[in-house]
Amino acid sequence: MNVKNCKKCGNIFMFDGFDICQKCRRIREEEFQLVKNYLREHPKATIIEVEAETKVSVDSIEQFLREGRLEISKDSPIFLKCLRCGENNISSGKYCNKCLLDLKEELNSVAGNIYEDISTATQREIDNILMNIEKWKK
Repeated sequence: MNVKNCKKCGNIFMFDGFDICQKCRRIREEEFQLVKNYLREHPKATIIEVEAETKVSVDSIEQFLREGRLEISKDSPIFLKCLRCGENNISSGKYCNKCLLDLKEELNSVAGNIYEDISTATQREIDNILMNIEKWKK
């Protein structure tokens, strides 16, 4: 029996692979749907407007974008900074296209014998590989 504290509410729950309990996941999914629907109807809204109208925090909205669950339209004023270079505006995920390609090349050279071909990996797969590399270092 593996129990954990929910990272959001602090309650104890049976660990099922997520860092937050089922109740908090339901709330999070409701928030995601609110933001997604609002952005569909108001594609040029700023992140502050989205927060004000949906009552979903800027941090949560940015997390949805970083997770790749939301993608902003090309003419939206909402952009994220690349977590690697910090310079390029991106509409979803963690890395700009240039950094994503660089990461794939670096991972192919370092972990090529473990992962057959990283050049076709998605951003989520690259994040998982990076997490595994961090675990191996420990």
